[in-house]
Amino acid sequence: MIGNLNKNSNNSLNANSSLAFKFMPSRVFGSEVVTKTFKVLEEKPILEIAGLDALTMIIPRTAIDLGQNVVYGVETFFRETLPMLPNPFMPGLVGNAMMKAKGYPGLYTNSNTLRTLHSAWINAGGKAFNPTAPKRKIVERYMREVFSNSTGVAGHNKFSKLEGKQLKRIVKEATDIALNRNNLTDKQFRQRVSALAEKYTQATKAGGSITVNIGDREFSTNSKNLIRDTITAADQIFIKEKPEKVPGIIDNLTNFFKTKANVAIGSSIALGASIQPMITYVSKKITGKEGFTGYKDFRTVDKPDINSSKDAQAEENKGVKKNLILEKAAATGGLGLIMLTSMGAFKKGGLLRGGNFKKFRESLELKGPFAHMDVMRFVYAGILTGRFWAARDPQELKVSVARDYTGFLNWLVLGPIVAKGLAQVIDPSLLNRSKEAIKTANPIKKLGNWLSSTTMITIGERKARDAGLSQAKQLARAAKHNLAMIGGLGYAMFALGIGVPMLINKYIIDKSREEQHRTGNLYSTKLTDSSQPLAFTRVEKKDDLFGRFTRKMSSGA
Repeated sequence: MIGNLNKNSNNSLNANSSLAFKFMPSRVFGSEVVTKTFKVLEEKPILEIAGLDALTMIIPRTAIDLGQNVVYGVETFFRETLPMLPNPFMPGLVGNAMMKAKGYPGLYTNSNTLRTLHSAWINAGGKAFNPTAPKRKIVERYMREVFSNSTGVAGHNKFSKLEGKQLKRIVKEATDIALNRNNLTDKQFRQRVSALAEKYTQATKAGGSITVNIGDREFSTNSKNLIRDTITAADQIFIKEKPEKVPGIIDNLTNFFKTKANVAIGSSIALGASIQPMITYVSKKITGKEGFTGYKDFRTVDKPDINSSKDAQAEENKGVKKNLILEKAAATGGLGLIMLTSMGAFKKGGLLRGGNFKKFRESLELKGPFAHMDVMRFVYAGILTGRFWAARDPQELKVSVARDYTGFLNWLVLGPIVAKGLAQVIDPSLLNRSKEAIKTANPIKKLGNWLSSTTMITIGERKARDAGLSQAKQLARAAKHNLAMIGGLGYAMFALGIGVPMLINKYIIDKSREEQHRTGNLYSTKLTDSSQPLAFTRVEKKDDLFGRFTRKMSSGA
């Protein structure tokens, strides 16, 4: 199989197939510096998420919203900065602490992965294993059982698995690491796992999308996590405990994984959802005013007296509050549907098509030192829900829905799709495809098939598949790959940090304020002189650099 892959996976790769790339500065986009940067982000996606958050949500959004008024800009800064703890870092921190307290530090499998690996251990003769006199052959059979039943996507509807000498070498090295884990530092262990995962990818030309099938169980993973989890499960459970105790430990751990997910995700959502109410409370205390702070004249315009009876005013306020609650509920429900859709709830066998709640719950179990994408989607949706319910008036809710719906989609859904789309245009061989394209005239079905069956190849996969090409062609391929990823990040940065905030401020907030001035319906209470914060007053008088910069951006929009 590997020999066939070498024959047909790279022959079609033509670095000069596109006229645009004949003149592209390959040495810039394909440089090792750019490639290594994306390699770090690929191996540690949490850095990409945090960096993307800073560059697309915190810095530009704060700068643009300062152009509305300084109070709103300060709110934006804290609204976008503080959630960086609960999402994406907190779930991993809580989960890791719970596993360490449980006595299994570094065991990152979820329940399905652990049970599948246990099946491989049983098939390898694990019931006869004696921890006091360990037999290497049983451990080797376990490693072989896992790796020989692991299939990776290695191109367009091409699949590969370890065979022959490559399988024997990977099995031997994985067994060595498992039996000598106590003699390795954590850093040495991570280095050896990374090196072995790279060898796996070089041998199979696959590494990003791997499926392990043992009997009636299977799980999906990547080469690095496959090596790490297979070895760690053996080291901390299978070759450490007596065979008769292992099934009970597996049952106990799989139940614990569910508890860990509930605590880690629940605490993250609770903290994240409370951030916006705290921000609005502090703003009220500092400014002495209630209502949405996003209007440019928030600090200078007071709500006029209404020439109507107190009973009429009370009845009007009651109606407004009731409608606002219904609108908040609708906003929450809409976001919930977006979140569930992004997690595959509408796919065949998904939560909303067949009611597979067990599978959905398993998808929220942690399976690494940091939160994975489904956990981040779930936590982020909870944080945004907190913003909806903290909205001080209907206008702020509209702004939050426009900003946070698009923020969720661009950050966690559309950014990666844009990168895949660019790869499809630039060079389709930069994509792995697990299924053939369907033949249909329905564009929606075609798009759905493409979205569900394609993934961007990893840097390791690209290097393994390009090994037989000339240096110039390898450089051009690296440039194409990096450019597609840069395009995805660039889109997210512009859409999240600049485009959406400027459009919201100009076409939602400012237009709404014009209407409120015409009707006299201003959502703010009187600001007394004694309640004006000195810091805000000084900033406004000084006409600071941020103010001048953001006003120019707003006027240019």
